[in-house]
Amino acid sequence: MIRDWRDDDATSLARYANNRKIWSNLRDGFPYPYARDDAVLFISRALQKEPRTVFAIACEYAFNELGFCRIYAEPYTTNPASAHVLEKSGFVLEAILRANVVKDERVLDQFLYARVKQEIDH
Repeated sequence: MIRDWRDDDATSLARYANNRKIWSNLRDGFPYPYARDDAVLFISRALQKEPRTVFAIACEYAFNELGFCRIYAEPYTTNPASAHVLEKSGFVLEAILRANVVKDERVLDQFLYARVKQEIDH
């Protein structure tokens, strides 16, 4: 089920996001520790965007309602579990982006996965 964020999601978001294992697989801009105030700020910003584009893996909505033709993700190569989830969700590995990001003072490679809307005319 796809839905907008709600203010009452902040406590749950903070509980799950305040996990070093989660943080270690996200960009350095993602705070750790992750407090409820961080969750409130994130939800507030997500709800201000028009059209709404910040959801959980919301591919069909993005293709059909927002008119996107391509959605991509860049998990770290040190996170094969996320790559596997993307593959199960119909994403295809397009490239390995070498030395693409700095995380926790380490230079890391990233996978580039994408999913393209099937009905695109070339």
